[in-house]
Amino acid sequence: MSAPGGAGSEFNGHLEAHQGAVRLTLEGKLDQREPEKFLRPLLARLHDLAASTKAGSVEIDLTALEVMNSAAVRAVLAYIGSVQVMVGHRYGVRFVITSARRWQGPTVNAVKAWGGDFIEIATTSPAT
Repeated sequence: MSAPGGAGSEFNGHLEAHQGAVRLTLEGKLDQREPEKFLRPLLARLHDLAASTKAGSVEIDLTALEVMNSAAVRAVLAYIGSVQVMVGHRYGVRFVITSARRWQGPTVNAVKAWGGDFIEIATTSPAT
């Protein structure tokens, strides 16, 4: 499942479910005026898929995401809030970030601090 960011957008999101694993890959730039218009529905589909398959965790890969504005971060925080209030089966969220994009570490660490112990961060290094 793919979700483009709209006309003229440099953003794309890919949602995959394979053998019990659920993965969302975000690519390009989330710096549009209202990125939540396409990011929130994509995150809602991720949440629905994780809940319906009773996934133990989901992975959100940001390594190909060049930039994310504050409106996009708010959409991610709303998604994390929906996971926080789950009753019964709550799944973990693993963000994959790259050390090559300096904004990713501080941003995702702030999301983790707000979200709690069900959030993990995996940092990759760029290939040399």
